[in-house]
Amino acid sequence: MLTDAGLAATHDSVSAVTALAGLLGDPVGLGELVAGAPEGVTGVLERLVWGPPYGEVRDATVPVRAADAATPVQWLLAHGLLLPAGRHNVVLPREAALTLRGGRAHRTPEPLPPAVAPVTRTAKTVNLTAPGRR
Repeated sequence: MLTDAGLAATHDSVSAVTALAGLLGDPVGLGELVAGAPEGVTGVLERLVWGPPYGEVRDATVPVRAADAATPVQWLLAHGLLLPAGRHNVVLPREAALTLRGGRAHRTPEPLPPAVAPVTRTAKTVNLTAPGRR
């Protein structure tokens, strides 16, 4: 996966995860990787980037190399832009999602809560409902 993503290979899983997270969190590096992706990859990423960040696929845990990838999902798995989350499930890593969103957690910020319309209740309704709310 590291080699296919353009990173140096390592036998240490901690440094491998650190290197991959660094690539996925780097807008320039991730942009270059996605720019060289085959057709269909950006469509998959667009469906996952704002959530939900997971999907169901066939054989998510079967290892695949970028040169052998026949589908956009296989290409994404080979490059670490999707990770297996079970035999038939994949997930977009958080670092990649945040980078692809330009660092934003929400599509549109909502600085104020939505207005709540008050509901008028009669005194009888309140008196009949109150004893059940202990």
